Amino acid sequence: MGNEVEIMYDENGNARFLRSLDRSELTAAVEEFITEMRYDEVNRTTVSCDPLGHERRMGHDSRGNTRFQVDAEGNVVRMRVDGLGRVVEQSRVLTADGTGGTAPIGSIDVLNEWDDDSRLEAQADDNGSRISTTFDDLNRPVHGVTADALCYEATFSGTSQPVVTVDENGTVVQSLYDRSDRLVSRNVTRASGVVGTTFENFAYDGQGRVVFAENDDFLVGIRYDSLGRTLSERLTVRATGASYLTAHEYDGVGNRTATGYPSGRRIERQYSDINRLRDVRDSLGVIAGYSHIGSSRIERRTLRNGVTMEPSYDGGRRVTGIRHAGFAGTLADFRYGYNAEDKRLYEQRMHEGGRGDAYSYDSAYRLVGALLGLPDPVGRTGTPTLSQAWQVDGVGNRRQQNVDGLIEDYQVNAVNQYMAIAGSARFHDGNGNVVGAGEIQSAQYDYQNRLCRGRTFGGDVVEQRYDPFGRRMQVFVNGSETLLLHDGQAVIEERNAVGAVTAQHVWGEGIDELLQTENGAGTFYFHPKALGSVALATDTTGQAVERYEYAPFGAPTVRDPMGSIRPMSTIGNRYLFTGREWTPELGVYHFRSRAYDPAHGRFVQREPLAPVMSRYGYGGHDPINIVDAMGMFDVDMAKRIFLETYGDEGQRLLNAFEQQGRIKGPYGGEPEGGRIISEGLWFRTWDLWLVSGTVGHNISIDKDVDEPTAARMIWEILYDHPSAYGFTLDKEARDVQGFHQEFVRTGAELTRTAVEVGYGALAGAGGAIVFVARDIEEENVDIFTLAAAAPLVGRLGRVGRVKILTRAGRVVDEFDSVDEFVAGLCFGGETLVDTESGLRPISKVGIGDRVWGWDAATGERALHEVLQVTEREAPAVVGLTIGGEEIAATAEHPFLLEDAGWIQAGHLQAGDVLITRDGSAARVDSIRSPPGPRTVYNLEVEGAHTYYVSSARVLVHNNPCAQPPGRGGAPRGGEPIRRLGSLRHSTTNVEQVFNNLQRNHGIDRNLASERLHAIKRSAGMRGADNVLFDRTGNVYSPTTREWLGSLTQGGARGR
Repeated sequence: MGNEVEIMYDENGNARFLRSLDRSELTAAVEEFITEMRYDEVNRTTVSCDPLGHERRMGHDSRGNTRFQVDAEGNVVRMRVDGLGRVVEQSRVLTADGTGGTAPIGSIDVLNEWDDDSRLEAQADDNGSRISTTFDDLNRPVHGVTADALCYEATFSGTSQPVVTVDENGTVVQSLYDRSDRLVSRNVTRASGVVGTTFENFAYDGQGRVVFAENDDFLVGIRYDSLGRTLSERLTVRATGASYLTAHEYDGVGNRTATGYPSGRRIERQYSDINRLRDVRDSLGVIAGYSHIGSSRIERRTLRNGVTMEPSYDGGRRVTGIRHAGFAGTLADFRYGYNAEDKRLYEQRMHEGGRGDAYSYDSAYRLVGALLGLPDPVGRTGTPTLSQAWQVDGVGNRRQQNVDGLIEDYQVNAVNQYMAIAGSARFHDGNGNVVGAGEIQSAQYDYQNRLCRGRTFGGDVVEQRYDPFGRRMQVFVNGSETLLLHDGQAVIEERNAVGAVTAQHVWGEGIDELLQTENGAGTFYFHPKALGSVALATDTTGQAVERYEYAPFGAPTVRDPMGSIRPMSTIGNRYLFTGREWTPELGVYHFRSRAYDPAHGRFVQREPLAPVMSRYGYGGHDPINIVDAMGMFDVDMAKRIFLETYGDEGQRLLNAFEQQGRIKGPYGGEPEGGRIISEGLWFRTWDLWLVSGTVGHNISIDKDVDEPTAARMIWEILYDHPSAYGFTLDKEARDVQGFHQEFVRTGAELTRTAVEVGYGALAGAGGAIVFVARDIEEENVDIFTLAAAAPLVGRLGRVGRVKILTRAGRVVDEFDSVDEFVAGLCFGGETLVDTESGLRPISKVGIGDRVWGWDAATGERALHEVLQVTEREAPAVVGLTIGGEEIAATAEHPFLLEDAGWIQAGHLQAGDVLITRDGSAARVDSIRSPPGPRTVYNLEVEGAHTYYVSSARVLVHNNPCAQPPGRGGAPRGGEPIRRLGSLRHSTTNVEQVFNNLQRNHGIDRNLASERLHAIKRSAGMRGADNVLFDRTGNVYSPTTREWLGSLTQGGARGR
């Protein structure tokens, strides 16, 4: 096998280098990929460098909030946060040429409004359109208003299940659940103009798996084996009573090894020792054979007719070429180039003499220009056969299209609907579905906004019907019926009105990788280009029979082998752009959940769960790089929002995934891990798909796996592989009886709640990264202390906090919520700050002023700019008297002690010695609790994150999670300060600590034990009293909440 992944850590436990080795199955050659991460003095990611050397930077404020990001092209995104760390404004800077190297010409701004419980109650897009949501006392969305004043409403049960919903059309859906909160029925009262489903019923087995489902048109029965894998699915057409069975077989590790088609045809799959697909075959032999590089990249694919596909890749695993060749030589040869953000700059077709297409993007990576048919697309020289350009607003709506000088203007309303294009009117229903536009005279939808009927001005009528799982099962074109029989989300067989087989399809490794079709015209094989779009069809001898070209947004052109245009496919092929099915009568693609209109680059229905900015858009107006197989959400957009939501924690998670090739699939588009979306009922949250694609694990969740089961599967992986997600499960936690079950149950509950609350609370799924243990059988198990969790937990809504912070902060302090902790560090307004112009009250210091600070990384004292000033009301403060002057500070504010590192003000004692600007010592004379409340302030200091306060000029930190000094040493004559004060990796396991001290510091166990007893005696503790240890052997008392001493230096803190 030979594939390897190696993670190298720095002294603080941060992953500095991710090194992976991908081995070729054909040649055994090894390719190396190294990703580098850099951190600041408090272990926050500041730079990530991909294997090609492209750097992406991010900056943070003192509370760990990501405040700006600079990508590899130099484009900037800025975030403005409130005092609770919630993003209230996000601004993407737009430049003249789409890179950070030219002058800004504007920005795309999104505003968020939060209520007092940290629920996202409103969002306003760059056009000023606003969507608002009202929540009940249990944080459930019960009422929403869109920018055009249309409303939706929801009523919930006592267990937070939606029992009644009313959409903008006026359709009423009543849902019934059993005692296990499983959906058992839906009754739909359709509004005027709504068609399709009126009811759905579901039944389950004892393990919560769907065994039966029905609606107006279809009945589905499902059987499982003892491991929960689908053995068979029987579809019954209600109108005719006809029944069709699809069956499955599996190997010992869960790979599907055989599928029995309803017609009796048997398709088998064989796998390598590391579960990569090796071949697909039927009774006549191999249909497609695969060889791979690394864990998932295709190195060669050979079809039964002898045609091979050989992709080539660069040092970043990006596809740089795809060559299809038969016995007579090259059939198609594509070449690709990229910018630093992995966006394709050109497609060159070597089989056309090197001609091709070149693409241009703006700073938000939206396609704004395309030169088609260029003689030299690499150098962008020569005369193109067609030139296209688009003006796109800040929400992703087209405002103008220019095709070879022909201008088309787009009129957009407040909810981002195209009301007219080039003067031609378009119409929508209350739910935002297009009901009349272009060649479509009328269109009707069901209660889930699925396209059910369409009539063109030319007289064509298309009707579509869906099963209870949302799969399109029947299509009637001008009355002619086609029944589509599925394996998961893939159509494997087509039948006509009398039940005769009219076509069979065989699929490969990816969800839309069509290998072979057998129909009345013959047997054909299909060959894709970079996004999985079918470029070529060949017959059983390997000869080209049809070629396919696409406009940038996917509008197809069919050609014969010599290049002449055909009005339609003569071989009956409907699978074209990104492998999706084309409906030529309506001019749309079937993208499963929605219909896509390539003529205007958007879906005809809204995205139900997307952010405000992409309700209709396809791939963020970037069809050159994006694949959206389900018509719900695209991978690149998900990555971007994930990073902008989670900051450096999200970056670490994505780096772990990308090392395994789980984000970018074989063609740089559809990810292998995407199967959790594509085959699931549960495709509503991309957060959990990202979690599923972790190191060495690729879950395939079939349609019959319900939402709670999927969540439990994911949290099982989190339990087994916590380090892959950046958190720790101590042995003590694992040893607590029932902890495993509680971890999985609570995590799944958190995930489900985050999904139910809506997009604004999807950050709740971040609990996968910073899960904090609850009380289990009266055992207090802290996996993470609040200080370590705060940077990410501070971004979660209160729903998430209630569920994951039950015992948070027990070691550090007690808080009602994370809000109190994150916003807690401040000084009274009269506190003096050491500024460039001398001492000044903190209430008089402003943004842009310069204050003296100390940089722990360099050991230098210098002036640093103030980036932000925080003002709030504090219920209480601590009064520290130093040199006769009292400093009023909140209890959480860190001060630097001469002998103990950063200590919060509430843990200081009289006699403690603090560090000052000139290197002298300042002693704490006394401590008291002045009456409150009072107005308090804090500064965010650029770079240093420290400043000096009071006439004594003592050093303080502006971060609640301050770490001890780094390689810069102490600011007092270079004297080292012992590493005390960090509970980030604390443990109670004394044997583990003794072993670490002996291994890493050469300290004998007996000596360490003697030092521990001496420290306890000095603190007045008994030998059996519990203490905590950090990773370097410092000892902490959870009772008195203070550091007692160090086992490495043998000293106890003076009391």
